[in-house]
Amino acid sequence: MEKEAYIKEGESMTLDELLYRMVMSWSPKYILYVTMIPIFWLSTPFAVYLPVFAGIVPTNDSIICATTNCETLLKENGTEALCLERTLPDGSVSLALKDDEYTWKLDRTSFVVDLKLYCKKDEAKITLVSAMYFVGALIGLLISGYILDNLGRKKSCFIGSICAIIGTFVGTFCKNYALLLVIRIVQGIGNFIAITGCYVLLLEILPSMLRNVANGYGMILWAVGYPIASLVAYLIPNWNYLFLASCILTAILSISIYFMIEPPRFFLVSNDVASAKKSLKKLAAMTSEESNINSVNLEDELTSDRKTHGLMQQISDFSKHPIMFVELLIQMFIWFVSAMTFYGFNFGWSAILPDIYISYLLAATGEIIAYIASVSIIQALGRRCGMIVFLGGGIASYILAIIDYDIGGGYTVESVSCLIGLVFVSAAFGGIYLYTAELAPTSHRGMYFALCSSAARVGSFLGPYVMGYLFKITHKAIPLGMLAFLCLLASVGILFLVETSGKKIPDVPAEIRERRKGFRVF
Repeated sequence: MEKEAYIKEGESMTLDELLYRMVMSWSPKYILYVTMIPIFWLSTPFAVYLPVFAGIVPTNDSIICATTNCETLLKENGTEALCLERTLPDGSVSLALKDDEYTWKLDRTSFVVDLKLYCKKDEAKITLVSAMYFVGALIGLLISGYILDNLGRKKSCFIGSICAIIGTFVGTFCKNYALLLVIRIVQGIGNFIAITGCYVLLLEILPSMLRNVANGYGMILWAVGYPIASLVAYLIPNWNYLFLASCILTAILSISIYFMIEPPRFFLVSNDVASAKKSLKKLAAMTSEESNINSVNLEDELTSDRKTHGLMQQISDFSKHPIMFVELLIQMFIWFVSAMTFYGFNFGWSAILPDIYISYLLAATGEIIAYIASVSIIQALGRRCGMIVFLGGGIASYILAIIDYDIGGGYTVESVSCLIGLVFVSAAFGGIYLYTAELAPTSHRGMYFALCSSAARVGSFLGPYVMGYLFKITHKAIPLGMLAFLCLLASVGILFLVETSGKKIPDVPAEIRERRKGFRVF
């Protein structure tokens, strides 16, 4: 029996309905295409957390003394003995231990040792290596705000992936601290241009009812990147080769970008119907229905104020539609808080849990649970209530983590609570990606993600200092209490955003004003 065509000649429908019919055709080729769009995300955790695996801080057991002087100083001062100075009779200053008085006994190399960053005064420098990635991400996102909305989603992904591959590859030969910081910046620029472009493209290629599932799938790919990073880092003892391995993984996963198709929604927002139809034909070709695309009448083809949105036009739209600016500011704050807690935990596991490799495997498990559960919770409660539940769970976990109680085996109430808190924080971080994609108009979606992710990068920069640095110099109640309070403020902010579950994505700013008619906080 011949299968009935899902697109009838001359039929009128919205783009959202047409995309839904394509997915529901269950064409294996089309489903494979959709699932491959965010595959680049698998490489990102490895790039983000490279310093954690490549910069393991040495202990006393890592040093073999050749003199009694070395043994005495090491016993009294630990590894800080390598940094002690003494004043010579002529007034000059030299290290208390000479290089020939000790040797390193290391199972794996570390840039902390190679670049001599093992002194207490260098702790901030080690953290800076992690944080500089997010400086690069901030730069990359500011750039992506323009290129996503002007060059397109696919070209942005390609530019970002090339930048990430080159930056990571240079790390294979790095023997200098300043160069390492530059490498981390370039990695951040490239990776976040690419993953933002892939995410926006994924959500714009799918109908509204599947965006929640697609968001969960993308976030699960991110979480699966943790065990990949842990396994590779465990197997490769040389820190420079870890950069090479990350480069190879990024390059392999970037191949999928070549096969991406620019979303038709990107063309429709500029009234480029011809290009939108070409894009739809390429998508429909995977379902054997491309012959009917030209005859379809898209009901959302024309809207009077749709036009090409340049940067200045996008900025002026915020003054014409102030509610859009208010919504953007609220979302930027939520992104800041979510990223600060998310990356604060993920860079601070070495201070919270006893084994670095197991800690990241546990973190991955927690995140996968969070992303799977969040799909059902968001589907049942909606974006707005779901986000409040996630942030509320984070608040409770942070407060519990303040309790001092040793469970045994190296685990405490603090470490267990932080693992539970990571589940809620991960769900919130994944949820805000989806929420922003649905709140932002298509004409400004690249700029929205650029600005919101930029706010997140500031939080990402501060997170490692909060969990990795403040934990060491203050009582843990201070950083944990601060995170709980910020999550509370973010929850209040969400009350002023509209529910977007099952609703049409706005294409232009005017539709945001229409969407808020009749809106109430409670």
